[in-house]
Amino acid sequence: MDDVVLNYHDSLLRNSDVKLLEEGNWLNDNIIGFMFEYFRQELFSRDDILFLDPDFAQLIKLSQNDEALSLLSTVGLNGKCLIFISVNNNRSTTVAGGTHWSLLVYDAALKCFEHYDSCAQTNEDEAKYLAKLLSQALSVTPKLEDKSFAEQKNSSDCGVYVIKTASVLCSSKIRQEPCDFSAITPTAVASERQRIKQLIMEKSSAGR
Repeated sequence: MDDVVLNYHDSLLRNSDVKLLEEGNWLNDNIIGFMFEYFRQELFSRDDILFLDPDFAQLIKLSQNDEALSLLSTVGLNGKCLIFISVNNNRSTTVAGGTHWSLLVYDAALKCFEHYDSCAQTNEDEAKYLAKLLSQALSVTPKLEDKSFAEQKNSSDCGVYVIKTASVLCSSKIRQEPCDFSAITPTAVASERQRIKQLIMEKSSAGR
């Protein structure tokens, strides 16, 4: 039985989700969604920072343009200095999945979308399309910059890179300091899996 491990605000995790944190597994939207919710609620709890839920990001990507803009109007984009969006390369409207995650960030101060992909430019087209939708919703014309950095060493860690990069990047931008990606190494990513699992267990034990 796939029991519920944690019900945390708008995030629900089951045993099958938590097992994906073992090395070699590709993270799903539920794990990334939990961490984005944790960032939203606790670590970076600010009215001017938005972490879009992965399911919502996928929904707007696969919706018709008018419907996507209508959906975006409900999440309070205006007034946000930073918007974090997980990008998935699944293009099917009927089958869940995908093979790669990357991170798209809107920085209002720089008037720029930044795309962070740990596997070269695998999600370039998806990132461009999401940036186009958000630009229309925000009524701005920002540039899109590819910020691809040190590549992952396997096919399963992309979701962990998204989580780790979002955390490091948000901290740096809040402090208005250059972002040091040198700490995002394969070893650090492996440790991040266990750190996330520990956080989930702590929240579960606390009844959150």
